[in-house]
Amino acid sequence: LDKLQDEIKAVAKAAGRPEPQVLPLYADITNQQDVQAAAAKYSEQFPHLDILVNNAGYLATYQLLPQADPVDWWKSYEVNVKGTFLITHSFIPLVIKSPTKTVVNISSSTAFGPSPAASSYPLTKLALARLAELISIDCEDEGVISFSIHPGGIQSEMSAKLPDMFEQ
Repeated sequence: LDKLQDEIKAVAKAAGRPEPQVLPLYADITNQQDVQAAAAKYSEQFPHLDILVNNAGYLATYQLLPQADPVDWWKSYEVNVKGTFLITHSFIPLVIKSPTKTVVNISSSTAFGPSPAASSYPLTKLALARLAELISIDCEDEGVISFSIHPGGIQSEMSAKLPDMFEQ
């Protein structure tokens, strides 16, 4: 993020926009104390959070269920579901203070159809779709809206782990 911070500022300047404030935060999103500390540090600099985008993800190795490594399989849940919950739980008070009050969970097309050798990641992304609905319901009185989106196939370090049948 340190390198990207300079790029963000340069792009804003080139577009004739004011230089944005950038606050790099580092946290293990599966660790409640890390996430709470990040939220506290954020709230020291900013009074609210307009849009919370839950985009962190982990993709377990694609293997048939009988061959799946339980530790790797469960890590998808730790990052994709528990991490998203912890981030949302810790930052939702700042979202509620915002005029836009928006939470976005990044999902995947795999959430809505079975894929061979993919029993972990798709289930976590389906859970995020439901979590978005529940955030909207649980925070309705505060005016929060939440939704889940599928951004399409995007090449990344994580997608490089996909089997050849998913080649983009």
